[in-house]
Amino acid sequence: MQRQIEQVSKLEAAERQLVEAIRLFFEERDRVAIHTLVSAAHQVLADVGRIHGYGGVMRNPELVKKGKEAEYLQAIKRAENFFKRADRNPNESIEFAPFLTEIFLNEALQIYRVLTGTMVWEFGVYGIWFTMEYPQLVVESPYRSLASA
Repeated sequence: MQRQIEQVSKLEAAERQLVEAIRLFFEERDRVAIHTLVSAAHQVLADVGRIHGYGGVMRNPELVKKGKEAEYLQAIKRAENFFKRADRNPNESIEFAPFLTEIFLNEALQIYRVLTGTMVWEFGVYGIWFTMEYPQLVVESPYRSLASA
């Protein structure tokens, strides 16, 4: 591997993390690694998105009952923080629900599309899979009818 310096924007970093996460997802690779990549990309996209008027729903404290914002954010970021930090309770373990990764990934792709107006093919493939896997969660899509076939 060549030792070069790369200039990488926040959106490019998020895109690259999501592409790799999707590839790992469909290869049925390590769910912890996938969640870590998705969480990092989602956070970047939510932060950039908020600046541009759309940061998604998952990390939006304005959509949470007043006084419960910190509790909510702690709950949705529990696995994310657990997988990247060990400064408190280094011997602790966690019950991890990979479904949360799928939700974060789906929303990250939506935020990316809003911010850039583009998609890469891996994003489209995941979007189709998500729509077919969870048709009850998707409002409108040409792939909904395929889910019940």
